[in-house]
Amino acid sequence: MTTTQRLRHQAYHYSSAGQLLDDVVGFVEEGLEEGEPSMVALPEPALTGVRCLLRERNATARLLDMSDLGRNPARIISAIRDFVDAHPGRRTRMVGEPIWPGRAAREAAEAVRHEALVNLAFADAEITIRCPYDTALEGTALAYSRRTHPEVIRDGGCQASGAYEPDGVGALDADPLPPPPGSAATLLSAGDLGELRGWLQPQLADAGLVGDRADDLTVAVNEAAGNALRHGGAPADLRVWREPGRVVCEVADAGQIDDPLAGRQRPAPEAVNGRGLWLANQLCDLTQLRSGEGGTVVRAYVFAGQPATDYDHQDPAYA
Repeated sequence: MTTTQRLRHQAYHYSSAGQLLDDVVGFVEEGLEEGEPSMVALPEPALTGVRCLLRERNATARLLDMSDLGRNPARIISAIRDFVDAHPGRRTRMVGEPIWPGRAAREAAEAVRHEALVNLAFADAEITIRCPYDTALEGTALAYSRRTHPEVIRDGGCQASGAYEPDGVGALDADPLPPPPGSAATLLSAGDLGELRGWLQPQLADAGLVGDRADDLTVAVNEAAGNALRHGGAPADLRVWREPGRVVCEVADAGQIDDPLAGRQRPAPEAVNGRGLWLANQLCDLTQLRSGEGGTVVRAYVFAGQPATDYDHQDPAYA
């Protein structure tokens, strides 16, 4: 591909597994001919299908299971950046399918947010990012794909998306998270991290979360609360509750986060700040961040048993 365009962010609408595999393998092979290394992140079984076809054709790519990497969509940008940085001076390619049939609505909503933020995170990067969307997806997934991607590929043709919204993530931010359930355990105006951790640990045990995963959530909440106490200018409120398949912790404070990419890019080794939200994203199965004039809310989810496929209530940004 000969182009002077830097970021190319494409939604690829496919209608069969075979069509997806042919497109992804062709995309990787075209990149190899142009000297552009590729990373492919797909859920199974598509990932295995791509691996087998690439092996047959003696082609190579960095392959990742999107159901692992993208379980928390806030991790994906960091992984793409790592791949770009590993190939300095070269244009790269990435295939990433963050939404697939059967994905929980709340997770899909955060994947939409990720897709909108890709345009900001890689605006100056020499990369083509192709995002497959199954045309069998229900709800608003395909409509959002047109809003978050400058280009749409369908039926063999690539066209500019007339629905593309460069600032589309702003519309998502306008939709608040649904309120916590009335049964949530609550600690108001926590001003000390030691107090917060001491209160949180028995709450997690009562919710059925113990061991390493309880430790992960404790660290994530500690980091989010530490960020709130350092930058929010006021104590933080903490809530804990259980949903089908997972435990949820919410940290709310009066501060405002101005950087829409906060927590999504790996902090530089010498960075003094910026590690808290990034670490929370790495440790948790899902995170939701909403920030505005009314304050900041961070919700962290950790699986307790098998992953849930539905929730008691959905994110209004996607329902």
